[in-house]
Amino acid sequence: MIYVTQGHEKSIALEVFLKSYSVLDTHQQRAFTLVTNKAVLRNNLLALNIPHTFAENSVDYFNVHLTCSFIETSFKDYSYTLLSTLAAIDLMDFKRDILITLPSSKDQLVLNGRKFAGYTEFLRTFFAKPNAAMTFRSQKDFFLLLTDHIPLSSVPSEVSKELIHNKTVAVLENVTNFFPAITEVIFAGINPHAGENGLLGTEDIIFSTVIQNLRQLYKNISFAGPFAADGLALGAFDGLHKLFVFSYHDQGLGMFKARNGFNGSNISFGLPFLRLSVDHGTAFDLYGKGSANYFGCLYTMTTAFTAHARLTKT
Repeated sequence: MIYVTQGHEKSIALEVFLKSYSVLDTHQQRAFTLVTNKAVLRNNLLALNIPHTFAENSVDYFNVHLTCSFIETSFKDYSYTLLSTLAAIDLMDFKRDILITLPSSKDQLVLNGRKFAGYTEFLRTFFAKPNAAMTFRSQKDFFLLLTDHIPLSSVPSEVSKELIHNKTVAVLENVTNFFPAITEVIFAGINPHAGENGLLGTEDIIFSTVIQNLRQLYKNISFAGPFAADGLALGAFDGLHKLFVFSYHDQGLGMFKARNGFNGSNISFGLPFLRLSVDHGTAFDLYGKGSANYFGCLYTMTTAFTAHARLTKT
């Protein structure tokens, strides 16, 4: 099963999901369960002027049938985002199921008084998997971010040999359960021009030792770098067998979104299950208007379906 959490109740999250689900074929639709509050789902359907009929564990709209797991109205003052995520996790068989989290705001991810910068940080902490890796995948690109939601000033101290190794391994050890194998890994440096051999900083020197160790671990994979990130932007990202590794959030995502727009997925590797999300945010100003671009969600759902088929076949 692919469980989908509802995201922020006043965002485009449910709109893009409902649109995407309605264009899947019946076979694909049967793989999905939406975990949501019934009142929230009803309010979204009403705001979007979508005729609908509820049953105990489902809703029908646009002549399609959607299986739902409805959550409680309130519980310990948790947000709907957090409640639906926790409920979905509780439903999952980690060996056979996949999680999709719909977009929410960071103020919704608060557990026992602790605030998290995003789903990735929350899930890392919840499952005690600090090396769970944030990647972004499209029809043509596959990027790994070594750091994600941290200040730029913290990047040089965070990018250690251990971090580079552990995040890369988290992807390589899990990717073939869901996607084709990686044959090449290319690293971008931290500094402009990858440091120019120390002229622009010495932080990039650590990559050489890590790359040597990775070559010993993975004989069938080519490892190269570090290269200047702006130079990589001019190169050919030809195929999903290549993994491009970037040191910080905007170094990789600026390039990814310029190349792919909304048509990509945020994918977490190294958790007890595969987790996907869209590569965009909540767009609160579009709530209820019916004008949200759903192609990123559709891509994420079809990617999850393909990964789930591969997972359950093994």
